[in-house]
Amino acid sequence: MNNWKKLLLALLLTAPPGHAAENAVLEELVWSQSDGLRQEIYHSARTAAGWSEPEQLTDNNANNLHPAFVIAPDSSRWIFWSAVNPDGISIEYTVGKAGRWTQPVQLESGHATAITPAALIGPDQTLWLAWAGNDGGQDEIYWSRFVNAAWLPPQQINAANQVPDVKPELLLNKQGQVEVRWQGFRDGKYKWLAAVYAGQGWSPEQDFIEEEEQAAEPEELPDFLPADSQHVLLAVPAGKEAE
Repeated sequence: MNNWKKLLLALLLTAPPGHAAENAVLEELVWSQSDGLRQEIYHSARTAAGWSEPEQLTDNNANNLHPAFVIAPDSSRWIFWSAVNPDGISIEYTVGKAGRWTQPVQLESGHATAITPAALIGPDQTLWLAWAGNDGGQDEIYWSRFVNAAWLPPQQINAANQVPDVKPELLLNKQGQVEVRWQGFRDGKYKWLAAVYAGQGWSPEQDFIEEEEQAAEPEELPDFLPADSQHVLLAVPAGKEAE
């Protein structure tokens, strides 16, 4: 065996047992922050040693707001946001693999404006996306899924109406179903509404009554994060540490 191979083997055998654990990514943070001219999207990851240096993911003429962040089953990282340009608003996203991020891609929503994305990995292990889209009238809630490396054609969730529907959220409810919640203008005011995906489509909208839940533990955020930033903090599931 060559001397350099012997040295390499010795280093591997004598590496501290906790070395891999110390380098494992525990949490990841995505946020929108001003660079002095406009809002940009940033990312950082935390290991046992602390937070990594913030990485700027956007550099364009838009104000980049409302970040959404999910980790896919293949460990890829998907970050979505609203790109607010002088000539319109669109949803853009980037995908992180092996520690590298793709150039931002604009979602082909087919709408004049698309804003406030919400993302979720569903029970079918595919990526779900919801947003508020506008085709020239009022904002409506739309959704799509990323299947076989392509986005399905966007479809409207809420029933047709002449009032705004905005700010969607996606989650798995207690029954393990994909649920979307949003704010809809009804009876002269905004109220929370909800619909559940039932196999082939969405259930009719219902008033969402928030159940009383135990207060969540406060997030432990790094000092470099501005107090007023829009951010998403995710705990990294076991087996999804490597990028």
